Amino acid sequence: GGANSSITNDYVGDTWVYDFATKKWHQAGTGTHPFNVFEQTATYDPNTHRFVVFGGADASYGDGTSAWLFDTTTELWEKASTASTPVARMSQSIVYDAMRRVSYVFGGGPYPTWTNEMYAFDASARVWQTVTPQNTPPAARRFASMAYDSKHDIVMLWGGIAGSTVYNDTWIYRPSTRQWQQLFPAATVVNAAQNNEDLAYDPDNDVFILHQNGDFYLFRYASSSDAIAPGDVSDLRIR
Repeated sequence: GGANSSITNDYVGDTWVYDFATKKWHQAGTGTHPFNVFEQTATYDPNTHRFVVFGGADASYGDGTSAWLFDTTTELWEKASTASTPVARMSQSIVYDAMRRVSYVFGGGPYPTWTNEMYAFDASARVWQTVTPQNTPPAARRFASMAYDSKHDIVMLWGGIAGSTVYNDTWIYRPSTRQWQQLFPAATVVNAAQNNEDLAYDPDNDVFILHQNGDFYLFRYASSSDAIAPGDVSDLRIR
């Protein structure tokens, strides 16, 4: 999916797969697929071998409530039938928690609003759950970036926008206790007003990598500097 002013109708709903072995692209999922959409979010669920795509808007800024699953083996899309769904939204954030095997959705909202709500989606059971934090979460926003640190069992959230407010803040969320905490790194990100950032966690080097408007920033979480350090996560494993 995505949008581009040079594309007829401004938006598309196609799916493309890149093969690292052959270094080639091919189009996939040409049957039933999510509606032509942009400002959606996607993450990969290794437990089900499927990409999870949620929400987004069409060209008329209609808002999505559906979760779609893309099977990496068959390269086919399936609309996930669920008993309930979060309120329709766009420009939200999503990240996969490998410990609990759920995808977290944070923020976004029906255009032109935004929230700081959080939901968990179990792609295997096809179930949504509201995540109620035990303390004050980050302020409501759109376009925040999220990544999961599998070594320390924490989720990082950085940045986002809310109307004319541009956030350049760093938060961690502990799924084990459902607590948020703002961190204050010595260095800050330049040009935070951009909303084309990407955040990922590199488990080999134990570092978060933020790509922001052509620049790269690294952040390594240190539990020794954390006022509420997470508990022992030595039992982290795929169960």
